[in-house]
Amino acid sequence: MIQVGPLSFPLDPLVVATFTLAAVGALAFIANVILAIVTGSVARATRGAAQAAKEEAAASRATVDEMRRDRDLAYRPYLSWRVAEISTQAGIVVDNPSPRVVGANFGRGPVLHCLFVAFWPKQMIKTRSTLLFDVSPNQDFTPEVRIEPRPWTIPHQDVAGPQAPDTEFFRIAFCQDQLGNTYRFVPFQVAADVWRPSDARPTWLEWYEQRRTDLEKI
Repeated sequence: MIQVGPLSFPLDPLVVATFTLAAVGALAFIANVILAIVTGSVARATRGAAQAAKEEAAASRATVDEMRRDRDLAYRPYLSWRVAEISTQAGIVVDNPSPRVVGANFGRGPVLHCLFVAFWPKQMIKTRSTLLFDVSPNQDFTPEVRIEPRPWTIPHQDVAGPQAPDTEFFRIAFCQDQLGNTYRFVPFQVAADVWRPSDARPTWLEWYEQRRTDLEKI
């Protein structure tokens, strides 16, 4: 019953139910709107936090990479060399004396366990090499660095690297740095090949380590 002034009207249950449902629906709609706003804000905040974390991680990686490059450069050697004083008889290289390696280490780090290798593919002789030696930063090689015959087979391309056509002889240099990295220097190649202890082991590294073991017995 609804009282309006002196008059009263009976309540229709259907009308009451309709108004109740309408009110509940309105409240549910308002709640959904509020929930959507809150959810959207949380999602935007989450995406923003994820993007910020991603950018921070990328910046951290870039910083670590830059620090690693600086450290590598501080210890990295750079070999520049040629083979001189080559004596031949009937087109065959002879050892009176053996050819000499001329060059220097222009890198910021010392050269350790350096090995120079040269071979003349048109001659039926074995590979020639220096003994192992070390070179300080910005230091020339001494006159005693000679390449002498070794009982080694001529290294294949996986070891010697790409070769220029019609070259009389080929040369390669190997060495290590104080961080345990190993380098291969191929002439006219802009950057040396570098092996780090965490990398897969290339063929040239295996060859160099075996030759180094051979020379350590001399």
